[in-house]
Amino acid sequence: MRAMPESGTIPRIRLFYSLLLAVSATALCCQLYFLPVVRAHACKVVSHSGIYFNSDSPDPGLSALKEFREKEKIRPQKTVISFRMKPSGLYYGNIFQTASNGRGIRAELYAPPGSDKAAFDVFAGRLPGRIEERRYTVLTDIRVNETYRVNISVENNEIEVIVNGKRVLRDIDKNIRYRVTDIAVGTGYNKERRYKGEISDFSIEYTILRANAGFMAAGYLFLFLLLFSLFKLIFKDIPGLLKGLKRLKAFIYFHRVRILGLLAAAAVVGCYNLIIFNRYFPLSEGWFSVYAEYILRGAMPYRDFHFMLPPLYPLQMAAFMQLFGQGFLALRVAGLITALFITGVLYLLYLRLLPVFAAVLATAVSVIFQQSGTAFINYDLLHFFTLYALAALYFMLCHFDACNSSRAGEGNVKIPLCAFFSGFFACLALLIKHSNGLMVVVFLSFAFMALTAGNNNSKRFRNFCVYLCGILVPLIVLVIWLFFNSALQPFILQVLLDSIAAKGCWAAILSAWFPRLMTPHNIIALYICAGLSLLAAVSLIITPKIAAKNPPLTALNDENHIMLLYFISAAAVLCVIYPYFEILFAGDILSSVVFIELYYSLIMLVTVVSAGTAVVYLAARVFRRHTGDHSGFLIAALSLGLLYGTGTSGGFATAGAFLGLGLVFSYLFYFPRPFNFLSKAVFFFSCFGLLLFMTAQKYNGPYKWWGLSVPDIRQSISPVKIRLLNGFYLPEDDIRLITETVDIVKESTVGDERIFTFPNIPVFYLLTGRLPPTFGLVHWFDFTSDKVAIDDALLLEANPPKVIITLDLPEYVWLDHEKLFRKGKPLKQRLIRDALKRMTSDNGKYLMRAEHNVPDGCVLRVWVRQGKGLQFSNADKE
Repeated sequence: MRAMPESGTIPRIRLFYSLLLAVSATALCCQLYFLPVVRAHACKVVSHSGIYFNSDSPDPGLSALKEFREKEKIRPQKTVISFRMKPSGLYYGNIFQTASNGRGIRAELYAPPGSDKAAFDVFAGRLPGRIEERRYTVLTDIRVNETYRVNISVENNEIEVIVNGKRVLRDIDKNIRYRVTDIAVGTGYNKERRYKGEISDFSIEYTILRANAGFMAAGYLFLFLLLFSLFKLIFKDIPGLLKGLKRLKAFIYFHRVRILGLLAAAAVVGCYNLIIFNRYFPLSEGWFSVYAEYILRGAMPYRDFHFMLPPLYPLQMAAFMQLFGQGFLALRVAGLITALFITGVLYLLYLRLLPVFAAVLATAVSVIFQQSGTAFINYDLLHFFTLYALAALYFMLCHFDACNSSRAGEGNVKIPLCAFFSGFFACLALLIKHSNGLMVVVFLSFAFMALTAGNNNSKRFRNFCVYLCGILVPLIVLVIWLFFNSALQPFILQVLLDSIAAKGCWAAILSAWFPRLMTPHNIIALYICAGLSLLAAVSLIITPKIAAKNPPLTALNDENHIMLLYFISAAAVLCVIYPYFEILFAGDILSSVVFIELYYSLIMLVTVVSAGTAVVYLAARVFRRHTGDHSGFLIAALSLGLLYGTGTSGGFATAGAFLGLGLVFSYLFYFPRPFNFLSKAVFFFSCFGLLLFMTAQKYNGPYKWWGLSVPDIRQSISPVKIRLLNGFYLPEDDIRLITETVDIVKESTVGDERIFTFPNIPVFYLLTGRLPPTFGLVHWFDFTSDKVAIDDALLLEANPPKVIITLDLPEYVWLDHEKLFRKGKPLKQRLIRDALKRMTSDNGKYLMRAEHNVPDGCVLRVWVRQGKGLQFSNADKE
């Protein structure tokens, strides 16, 4: 007979493998971080010089291609190329390459047929995650039978091109990637495009970094230890793996109704997002993509550019763009996946309040309600913030479930782990957006303390300390990272001081939203909702049937429940698709007074219900009355935190009110007799009606924010053929505006010439590949400090950019922001606007090249600085 393990043996073994997992993961991260440094100690320098090529020479030795091969697979650290060229032909003349198929550095001449001047292009590998090459057009006036002396230097993240002693290009880009494997002089790109003319004094020298064999072997060892410890923690051994697979099969069968419900909720939300996700593109999109682009180019937030939020979101964006490229379609796909994760977590939370078929409807309505905001972009920082906040709530619920379970004891590692991850994800929400995240941390911490206070459990303080450790770990990592990158002091200044000043002061941030909430419409809704909501909250606490942890699935067995689930999910999908085709009654639903009033009353309704639930639950605990399940209280607590957090940014919004809808629906679904049947009918009518109303509203106007809007998505029928926007379908007017603006910038700038956009359209930095001269990248009213606005206004006049792109907003936008954040005093961004007006009206210094009217009431203008200089060709239009 097998001996039983001694007490504490299993927890110690699990602790050992947990530590092994943590150590190996940390070691792998350190290896990835220090890999370039280690490689730098082992390198090889290769050079070829004195190379001559002349395609017109009768001597076969001189007209033959000059080729060299390099077998190293590691990409070079530094490459220096110099030569003289005298072209005798211009059309597609490839001068040299360092690798075939556009994977290396190469230079090319290109002129349209019949032109006497060519563009001189330099390529440095492919764009990350894409098939297009990274192109730099450095000259546009190359002529035949003229000699040009060219020097090209690529070192780490910097490329520099000098022609005839004049620097025509300097760019720093972390994504510059190329190979040196198949050097050829006199041709390029698979050796299919031959150069016509003379190349003399060609030399190339490159430094190749070699991997340290011992260092790499240690990396494989740590990877093995990580996988081994993970396997031991989950399965222990091969029989454990087989047993785990059997348990998984049994789990799926036992929970098949809930799993089908999860898939049904995901189908409804996914269908809605697939309809809209690539059929609108507001000009104000791309703020954080610009910050991510700067990070990928090697810049440090706060130190190298102004940023008033914690760095987690742009760092996430940078990592994603590094893997999948800079295209906006990839970001929209990431946003769709994020929405599905939010749907999954929200569904698991609502299952604690509702049966499966009702939880599916409640989840779909809540997620689409969250996305129904007027400034919705599916990969925006608020959606990642929402996901982390919901994850923090879910782990907190799991923690208290484990504490209250019959197996709660010394060996239950789920209790501290769930507490830790609850704090960890709450901190991630804080590091996405600190104003909203602070409210999440405060309200969840208060709820944690409220649920442990008064218990006789001696471990409650230890569990709360573990929760606090989960909050502190990401903060400590952030501080260390900022300190070693000389960005800690500017981080404190910009995130903790400038961001407060940009919105007025602490008092304005914490309380200024309250008067804005007390509109006549909301006051009426408050009186109507208050009595019913508080009555429902009390009924949840005192009615055993409603307060049960797992509400009964009525009288349905699994088969009938699945059939009902199929019917409800199909009806919900139909409600999402129906308004898109403008079928009969869709317009009537959109203009229905019933649904309009219901929709606009939901925020106030959720506020009252969440506050009432929290107050009644706390009062019941104080008087030691039966409080039922803690799920409703924790959901109410986070709902209040989300509401308060959105209030700090201007006012209560759908992004903060969606979670509390689950409480509203649960009270409605389980309303006490004799109105139980009627309340369920109202529940289904409200859910299906709201789905129809919200989707119809979104299809009619997917984006509207401070005077800037986009038209009905059914007008978006034309494919976009602009780099970074491939895969989008937009109205013809939008495509024309973006294309013309991008073309003007590319035709008017060369090399590292700078452009400037104002105040909220930095997307053109990405679409054109040109950067601003200012320390601030986005000069929106509550996103830029007064000091940065003043300094950037002076900098613009001292160093005028080559191109200025302005979006003139209606005056009410300026006045409303001054009323919201400056107590009526002028915003310092007016100094930038005044400087731009002086510059563009200064004796023809700038010429207006384009002017477009943008809904609603905005005007986009493109100005180009006049004067001599190299002009950019159309060769890089994509």
